[in-house]
Amino acid sequence: MLVAADQVITRAARRAGQGPVRPTAREVQAWAAEHFLLDVSLGIAAQALKKRLRQRGYR
Repeated sequence: MLVAADQVITRAARRAGQGPVRPTAREVQAWAAEHFLLDVSLGIAAQALKKRLRQRGYR
């Protein structure tokens, strides 16, 4: 899940340019389903996203 969160954050940062980075847990959930064939709950995706955003200094 952390890899999925990292990928979503990176994509959001590229889209945002100098603006705010706003990835969603649903994007993390979808990325994990597409690339890892994982069906994870939205809560777990949100936790992973929150952890990675904090570690990367976004929130």
